[in-house]
Amino acid sequence: MEEEDLILLAQEIARQQQPMLTKLSSINDTLIKQNDTFIKQNLRTNKSQTVTVDLTRVHTDEPLNIKYGSRVYLWLTIERADSPFAYLLGQLGETKSESFTGAVGASLFLHEFTEIYVTNAAALGIAVILVGWRE
Repeated sequence: MEEEDLILLAQEIARQQQPMLTKLSSINDTLIKQNDTFIKQNLRTNKSQTVTVDLTRVHTDEPLNIKYGSRVYLWLTIERADSPFAYLLGQLGETKSESFTGAVGASLFLHEFTEIYVTNAAALGIAVILVGWRE
């Protein structure tokens, strides 16, 4: 094939694929909008509470006793951590999450949980955890 024929063939293929690419782009835009809406709806909460953990005491997968009826928490933020600690989330169905490190500013979003379990060695200070849910 001549170079001119190859160019014409490539142009014809591009012309034929253009409607499909336009449709895929439209589908992608729709999915992005739906995802943004989903995230905004699930991050929007109307209730929150602060939980304080005494890090001078040893905790080994100890629940913070935030479980309340059928309440499902959607996010948490570590507001303060004077000493290192780790935590697990009590998820729906009574399973536990993987372990997370409690570091100041660490946040988890779109995690449905009903309880927090803390593990730490005796150290100085406290940890402050802010949790939120929707009623």
